Amino acid sequence: MEEKKNKIGGWFKIHQLVKEGNLEELKEELKKPETNVNAQKADGWTPSHLAALNDRLDCLVELVRYGANLHIQDKIGKTPYSLALSQNNFCLKFILENMTLSETFEKIKSGEEIEMTKEELEERDQEGASILHMACIFGRYELIGKLIGKGIQVNDRDKHENTGIHHSCVYGYREIVSLLAGVGGEIDAINSKNMTPLLLSCRFGFADVVKLLIQKGADLKKTSKNLTNAIHYSCFNGNENCAQILLQTKTAVEMINSQRVDGKTPAHLAAQHGHLKSLQILCSFGADLSIEDKNSDTPFTLAALNKQKEIIKWILRTRESVYQSQSKQSLIHLFVNSNDFDMLKLLLSSSRFDVNVKDKDGNSPAHLACKNSAYESLVLLLKFGCDIHTKNNENKFPKDLCTDFKCSDLISKAENHKLFPSRVQQFECTSRKSTALTLVWSQPRSLEKISSYLIELKSENGPIISKLLKSKTHDITVRRLLPNTLYSFKIRAQNEFGMGEWSKKLLSCQTGSPTVPDTIVEIFLKSRNEDSLIITWTPPEDNGDQITEYEFEITNVSKGSSNIHKSNSSLPQFCFQNLNPDTEYLIRVRSKNAIGWSQWCMEESFRTKLPSKN
Repeated sequence: MEEKKNKIGGWFKIHQLVKEGNLEELKEELKKPETNVNAQKADGWTPSHLAALNDRLDCLVELVRYGANLHIQDKIGKTPYSLALSQNNFCLKFILENMTLSETFEKIKSGEEIEMTKEELEERDQEGASILHMACIFGRYELIGKLIGKGIQVNDRDKHENTGIHHSCVYGYREIVSLLAGVGGEIDAINSKNMTPLLLSCRFGFADVVKLLIQKGADLKKTSKNLTNAIHYSCFNGNENCAQILLQTKTAVEMINSQRVDGKTPAHLAAQHGHLKSLQILCSFGADLSIEDKNSDTPFTLAALNKQKEIIKWILRTRESVYQSQSKQSLIHLFVNSNDFDMLKLLLSSSRFDVNVKDKDGNSPAHLACKNSAYESLVLLLKFGCDIHTKNNENKFPKDLCTDFKCSDLISKAENHKLFPSRVQQFECTSRKSTALTLVWSQPRSLEKISSYLIELKSENGPIISKLLKSKTHDITVRRLLPNTLYSFKIRAQNEFGMGEWSKKLLSCQTGSPTVPDTIVEIFLKSRNEDSLIITWTPPEDNGDQITEYEFEITNVSKGSSNIHKSNSSLPQFCFQNLNPDTEYLIRVRSKNAIGWSQWCMEESFRTKLPSKN
């Protein structure tokens, strides 16, 4: 009863989770008492069969942990071992490690010596795997050397046409590959899946083996049954080191845009699976990103469909064209249809996509957003300037397709220009100085959060000045103005939809007459020696008249004596010399313009260095 309840369309749930590679949900499912880890489908397949076929090693480990029986056969006698061997994948070794093998093969697995009897040398299992194949799977280098000495056939094949070199390449045993190739092992041997040792090495990412095989003369043009070549395999799994080694050869560079049966180039695979480094390497060798596969998808399209954001950002940033297929629905339409806000924003933010592009029915993205009640997408489209007055082939506006109030109301606000912030009503000057004015204002109404305020400044008398200022808060102090000058200001707010209208009335404010400089806020120690101190400070506001002089008071704390120094340098720095070593001094500074002296700044304490040891 429980097994029937756990079936989904003829599949047990546990089978489905393994097929999808959903490890976390599989772990939770295996914890349930009613879950049968060895449940068989109609064809006799257990979850372990699926894991072996699809190279789901992580799933297989969990299944075995919960008691999976790896000896179970399906309706035609195949075990998980049979499937893993036929696919040349990582699961093979793990399956053998967790199966009971013949006495000879168990010794190979455990690293024990074997007697090399005729029976042992000729032994094969049900899949045709020999003692050499097992030694290659388990990396028994010394044993392989002895087998070669006994005259074993190095190109011997199992039922799936795998040689010892095939198995060695799956696990990256470079020394074994070199050993076998050196005594006549076929480096371009093809198994039942049309896989060569080079293809397997690229698939599993063993760059040192790839390099060795190329040095031994491996044929880079060999492909699997679906025309997948070595570059395809390297990029599919993000094995950029393998791709880099391959592309050092003229042959590989000439094949860089080769297409599989499905039309995918290596660039398609790298982009689809999010392997940015691999894609960058391909492009550096001249990969063409405009090529479309059999589904009319370019590498960029596949990256977008699979939400590979780093790939998308890199292509948008570095390529002149995004190479979007012209024969398919635009990506903007696609992400509006799925209400995928993040992807839609990523594409629109690049300014490389038309926010008003139309599909075959004449629908703009705004039409689809209204039709699908995709409110968030509609908000985003409006922010990027979509046209709400465009008609589709049925002579309908986006608003005509609205199915809910929120989208309809949003369109109405856009029509009445209510998406933008209202005018700033209260705008005043709260502080006047000779060279600075402080302005404050109230926050206006806004559908979206206000992102900033734009203030326009003009001088009404004196030299003509006109400039724009920006603030993210509700106040601003405008500095470096001219004294005794009348300035006018106007302000408007900005949200993500755009700018509101300028304030209705101009705010007029006059700066004051020149005064003494502001007090220096703080002085800092720049450097010190045993007989000197160098201080620095931020120049104060001169309040309308240029600073002409600085005055310094330095007090020896231990003696209580003070000295005054003066400087007419404009450089905000001064050096006190002829001081005592390891002595504390109090220092303060003030500045002077034509109006007079500023207030002294707060005293700061500094100490000279200890005397140096001779």
